[in-house]
Amino acid sequence: MRAPRSTPSSRALGCPSGPSVTDQAARRLQQGNADAIAVLYERVTPAIYTYAALRIGERWVAPDDVVAETWRRVLVNAASFDPSRPFRAWVFGFVQNVVRESQRAIARLHTAAGNATSGDPMEDVPASITSAVTRAAQSEDLATFLRWARQALSDYEREILLLRGIQGREISDVATVLGRTVRAVTACWARLLKKLADRRVPPGVVPSPETAS
Repeated sequence: MRAPRSTPSSRALGCPSGPSVTDQAARRLQQGNADAIAVLYERVTPAIYTYAALRIGERWVAPDDVVAETWRRVLVNAASFDPSRPFRAWVFGFVQNVVRESQRAIARLHTAAGNATSGDPMEDVPASITSAVTRAAQSEDLATFLRWARQALSDYEREILLLRGIQGREISDVATVLGRTVRAVTACWARLLKKLADRRVPPGVVPSPETAS
């Protein structure tokens, strides 16, 4: 008998219900509990890495650097986190800023030689973060998932995966961002869920009440 795949259900993918372990850990972090950081690194780093890899690629700016810079900003601003908001949504505000800055740096690289960042972005990042980033970068399951997402999904499907699946945004919000109807996005998400059901989705890539991400 074949072992069941470790694949989230349609309810799990981007549809969390109630405070998750991640959100509970985020509240502890906001209150100054350093022990909560390890939980957050492990649960959210795969999603940040996947988002960066699919959004900007890996040629000019390494996803590792986006992840490390995001966590650096999270730590600096931890005290300002509003516990009434989902932690994942708050973190992805930083992710999107870092990605935009990286994309501007990439644009400059098209006309000038050099690196997209000055210095080593990992230099001032705590070892506990860099170890989580390294594990994400070296994960064969994650590498396989990224190859599949790049090759098998249309641009539209990848956008919905990024916005709905990885960020966990509401369907109505995704529809507004993409300039599509709620019905169209809902239908595409349903088709995408069927495709994801045949894949091994690495833990932490999508918010899931089952895995409490």
